[in-house]
Amino acid sequence: MTEGQEMDEAISRIDHPLITAYLFHPRKPDPGEADFPGEVLSFQMDEVIHIDCLFFPAGRHAPSLLFFHGNGEIAHNYADLGPLYAQRGINFLAADYRGYGTSSGRPEYSSLLQDAERVLLMFRDHLQKNGYRPDIFVMGRSIGSAPAIELALRHSRLLGGLIIESGFARILPLLENLGLPSALLSPDLEKSASNLEKMRKIDLSLLVIHGEEDGIIPIADGKALLSASPAANKSLLTIHRAGHNTLFLHGLDEYLDAVSGFVQSLKLGTGSTKGNFQHSG
Repeated sequence: MTEGQEMDEAISRIDHPLITAYLFHPRKPDPGEADFPGEVLSFQMDEVIHIDCLFFPAGRHAPSLLFFHGNGEIAHNYADLGPLYAQRGINFLAADYRGYGTSSGRPEYSSLLQDAERVLLMFRDHLQKNGYRPDIFVMGRSIGSAPAIELALRHSRLLGGLIIESGFARILPLLENLGLPSALLSPDLEKSASNLEKMRKIDLSLLVIHGEEDGIIPIADGKALLSASPAANKSLLTIHRAGHNTLFLHGLDEYLDAVSGFVQSLKLGTGSTKGNFQHSG
């Protein structure tokens, strides 16, 4: 069995229904979330499955940020944030997962990674066909760190940089923290799903953002991802007093300034994020 086949087999075990039930919490938009100032981009995965994303354009000469949200969230939750990125000169695309928002299907870990690859390539085609510049940065929050890191590993030549917010380093401690029975957990799951091991092979410019008091994915995970990265250009933004879901409450301006500064500096070809970002809040 090849290494690729072993990884596929391990990922298929993460798709076990009991693991999926703990790992994913899909939901549909509430009635009040139906109105937003963005554009729906629907990407067809196959004859049956489509992934819907919300696009907030800043302009054809602006760089683009492809964003994968956290668990229990949907793209519509970023309808307020999208225009803020647009104001900072960044096209923002919030991607949903199978079963989330208005996307079809049911979520699985394997499809989370596979669909992300198709979304990146289809989004790139959309930008090119509509006269946008090709600069794309990828960002993942929480569970969304997995598809973001997977894309950075497989398609680094298509990306200007990687941003990880509240991301996990290893999947087994995350599953344990979510309450998954230990009998379902096997050490070989880590081989295929460890963000940390993948990060060791990614030399893209990196920005890590993490809440200082995150009780779901500890800040030690964010620091471990930063340390594992071989990138010459990498920075950490710590949001003081923030938990997993309160980063905007405690540091929205610092968060947006760090992301936009990272993207715009690399877009301009400076190759620097101007040092480590630290929120002193």
